[in-house]
Amino acid sequence: MCSADLLNRQPPIAIIYTYWYDWMNFTPPVYDSMGGRSRWDQHLPVGWIDYQDGLWIHSAINANTSATVRIPAKIENGTDYNVVAELRGATDPEKSVVISAHYDTVMDAGFCDNGAGTAGVLELAGVFADAGRRGIYTPAQTLVFIAFTGEELGFVGSIEYVKQHEAEIGNISAVINLDSIGQGTLQVTETLADD
Repeated sequence: MCSADLLNRQPPIAIIYTYWYDWMNFTPPVYDSMGGRSRWDQHLPVGWIDYQDGLWIHSAINANTSATVRIPAKIENGTDYNVVAELRGATDPEKSVVISAHYDTVMDAGFCDNGAGTAGVLELAGVFADAGRRGIYTPAQTLVFIAFTGEELGFVGSIEYVKQHEAEIGNISAVINLDSIGQGTLQVTETLADD
């Protein structure tokens, strides 16, 4: 019987991830959060354990003995916030360029999806602010740095931002969104508007 059949026959009460080989144990989990979204909908706690603990659980199961793993998890509704900062443009401040990432995650600690993207936004904000303070460079248009919340739950933070700033949307020249930039491959996608 395949694992998918087993999962359908007896749904799990939790999902525990580990590494298949000991040599992989030094790397942080870099999977994207899509694998965790379906588990989130099922209200299952998800956790990571190291290779040795994975072997211990595997041998306990094979020996038909019990193994206990505690995953403190809480899934609830609450208020989340976008984090927004602006660097005013020098010559065309009414126009803006948005540099964004989402800071929430589902399946893992978010190293790839999307801690790296959030770190990228913070670093760019720091570099541009420092360049302005030192008189090296000031952007013509306003730079808007946004860390969005709730992307994994259906783009909640970005949708709410658009609703609250609808009158300003026409002044946005470009949006540069950093997502999963820590996975080791670079993929650039472009979205063009009709008008």
